[in-house]
Amino acid sequence: MVAFRIVLLLLAVSVIVASFSMVLVDERVSYSKHLQFVSGVKPLLYWIINFLHDVVRLILVFGLFSIVSNLLCTCT
Repeated sequence: MVAFRIVLLLLAVSVIVASFSMVLVDERVSYSKHLQFVSGVKPLLYWIINFLHDVVRLILVFGLFSIVSNLLCTCT
């Protein structure tokens, strides 16, 4: 059971890394950051929102991992 939990942890970490890199690539291809700056969004606001978005995604992934891990754990 411990090996299964380790595999789940590895999958969760790989999904997190891949999801952050996909956002960066999409942003680079679509010039969304440049478009938002041209539209009048302040750089500080842009980076704060990006940070909050990343934190929420991390909380959701690790929260889901901990819930699934606790449900699968047969320990007392």
